[in-house]
Amino acid sequence: MIFCDWLDVTFAPGTGPYPELNALLIALGFRVQDSRDRQKWCYRPPNHDGKGLFVIWQGSLWDKVSISGVACAELRAQGAWLEVLTILADQPHTVTRVDATMDLPIDGADLFDSVRNRYPESVNLSRKALSTSIVMRRRPDGRDSGTWYAGYKSKARL
Repeated sequence: MIFCDWLDVTFAPGTGPYPELNALLIALGFRVQDSRDRQKWCYRPPNHDGKGLFVIWQGSLWDKVSISGVACAELRAQGAWLEVLTILADQPHTVTRVDATMDLPIDGADLFDSVRNRYPESVNLSRKALSTSIVMRRRPDGRDSGTWYAGYKSKARL
């Protein structure tokens, strides 16, 4: 199953759903961190030892919501993922980042080698090719594993 492992959504200035998200996150046990400039609010999910972040920015050029993978997982675990998406979708918005992830029951090094060899520089997910990149680490057993990206840090729409 493919799932969202990061989500960024932007809104016109002053139109982001801060009040609704703030109330929901507090009710779900997310811990809010104080914002010195009152333009950025950070929420840490409960029970994750400081990992994961749900961030709301209110700026002069745009409002933005950014949800890390750990925060996405916590929202799914609490049954609140669809509620968050509904709140985000209630205003005109642009999805500016989605990390789609799929866990498979195989050794990551085997899949990593296969994908890296098959798509060393680019991949065609539509008519226009996306450049590929990797973040790689050598495991204790000497095999390489990591993350393979299509369109990483690009203006790709797919």
